[in-house]
Amino acid sequence: MAQAVANLLLYPLHEWGVKRIFRHPGDGTNGMAGVLGRAPRKIDYVQARHEVLWAFMAGAHATFTASAPICAAR
Repeated sequence: MAQAVANLLLYPLHEWGVKRIFRHPGDGTNGMAGVLGRAPRKIDYVQARHEVLWAFMAGAHATFTASAPICAAR
């Protein structure tokens, strides 16, 4: 069975130590949400209603945890 592009993207991110992804809902990132839903313990998923919100959340996450967050938009 062929792998989805989201699988090929998210599993290496987990191996690199990414703990959290901030995502804006949209058609372009729905595949990523599906993969994160099937493997919820690997990477935390935070959904925001607006791009500015996840940008602020990602900045705060980087400041207070000293780890790199990932932002995904449609």
